[in-house]
Amino acid sequence: MTNDPPENPAREFMWRRKLSASQETQLRTWLASHPETQADLESEAALNEALDLLPDAPVASNFTSRVLQAIEVEPQQPQPTRLPAWMALSPFLRWLPRTAVAALVLGIALVSYQHLREAHRIQWLGMLLWFLKWRPFPIRKCWRISKLSAP
Repeated sequence: MTNDPPENPAREFMWRRKLSASQETQLRTWLASHPETQADLESEAALNEALDLLPDAPVASNFTSRVLQAIEVEPQQPQPTRLPAWMALSPFLRWLPRTAVAALVLGIALVSYQHLREAHRIQWLGMLLWFLKWRPFPIRKCWRISKLSAP
């Protein structure tokens, strides 16, 4: 049985109780405009009448206790528990330590590289100053010599 509404509202009333006179006339007018469903509605009406003739099934006096026993006997299946919000981030938390270590290593490498470049600059500057201080030929006077030889 589906949750779709029946095409004829009188059909649903037929399932629940006997139709009133106004509902009977409404059903007849609807059947006149839809003759293809007449056989289906007639068989459904016959089924409803046959079900009405059946006696009601007696309910056992211990029905409630039997249901409760069946519930107790039924194996308890664990209910799916909802994860806390921080566990929903577990894929993120799984790679976070690796990323932090990689960022730390990269930061240390960059600082070390800057320090090494600075040390090389200082070393080159020291060698340049030593060269300028102890040079065998005075470079300052080179331009004077070139001026003297020019015409």
